[in-house]
Amino acid sequence: MEYFWLDAEMRLPRPDDLESINALLKRLSPNSPKLAMADIERIARIESMSVVFARDTDDKDRIVGMARIVSVPMLVGREGVVEDVVVDQACGGRGIGTQLMLNLLARARTLGLVRVVLTTWPDREAANRLYSTLGFERLGINYYRLEL
Repeated sequence: MEYFWLDAEMRLPRPDDLESINALLKRLSPNSPKLAMADIERIARIESMSVVFARDTDDKDRIVGMARIVSVPMLVGREGVVEDVVVDQACGGRGIGTQLMLNLLARARTLGLVRVVLTTWPDREAANRLYSTLGFERLGINYYRLEL
């Protein structure tokens, strides 16, 4: 796994980053379990995943956005699956989501991925606008999940 910071400092999240990361995960899903450093270290060993973080320009210790892409082998080539794109609600409208996505798309091109896919809820209007602006095509498919 690779971690990229929008300010170009590449490093693993530290224990003092966990509060911000967990707050962002709760914004994505209120039932999201809290991550611990052991989780970060486990995730860091996943070679097919890249995570991008954005920090507050005034408070460099506070993470205000994150996104991840996973490279998945397909029958022909590999595709990227984007997940966990989230920006702190207080920081919305600053272009952080756009910068996170542009960083992930650049990473996808570097990896030679043939396509990038993602899902989002219809009520996430800002996210849907962003993905459309970036050239993503909305597919008329049903998305299913089975908890195991």
